[in-house]
Amino acid sequence: MLTSRPKTANLARDLFIDDSSLQNKHPIEITGDTGTGKSAVLHDISIKCILPKKYNGHNVGVIYFDLDYHFELPQFVSTIEQKTKASENEIKNWLKNFYLCRCDTAEQLIVTLHSVEPLIANSSMPIRLLILDSITAFYWIDSHAGGKSQYLRESNMNKIVDILKIFRDKYGLCIISAGQHLMNPERNQEENRQEQSYPQYKQFLCRQWQEFIKHRFVFTQAPAFGSSCFISHKVGPTQSDRHFTIGNTGVAFIS
Repeated sequence: MLTSRPKTANLARDLFIDDSSLQNKHPIEITGDTGTGKSAVLHDISIKCILPKKYNGHNVGVIYFDLDYHFELPQFVSTIEQKTKASENEIKNWLKNFYLCRCDTAEQLIVTLHSVEPLIANSSMPIRLLILDSITAFYWIDSHAGGKSQYLRESNMNKIVDILKIFRDKYGLCIISAGQHLMNPERNQEENRQEQSYPQYKQFLCRQWQEFIKHRFVFTQAPAFGSSCFISHKVGPTQSDRHFTIGNTGVAFIS
């Protein structure tokens, strides 16, 4: 029996937005400073994908690229336990649909992306989500290695985008990435304070990546609501904010 494919719009609801413009195959990017809940949201979306439908899951496979080595499997499993109260054997069975990959360089990421294509094509449990956390992990290394040549600085990233386009177009994968962002250096602190609702950030990855991403979110802390509360800002013509908290059972939205 074929498993239904979760649409990007469904996954986007897990990012606490309500946007009818979201379409399937529209890659999503989350940016923000360290400690703003990016990875926690990606973990929560991954869990909802691998859980069966009786737990309001999608019952599909996930490939998770942990590029900055921040992923903690015990915490991931603990969240599943708290969310479902399921048995150890059940959880182990669900984790068979979660594929964790780690890479030390952009070149290694490119090779690994190529190597997982047969898995995506032939897996008995359909793989429908690919996560890159963090897509900016190798940016500074590649920028330094490329020197003054823009082509060399962006070569690896362009290759990564080419592979991701195949995954999106040929296999219908939902692709979600997280990364650091650069605050716009042309804006001073006073300007940023006046427009805290929609933080300004500078796109610094290659143009091909910028064109590949269709929906962007900036995560920030919301100290007025508590240390475990954050804000997801949707960037674009239809800007919107959603507050969310992170607890033992994962992520929950407030507004």
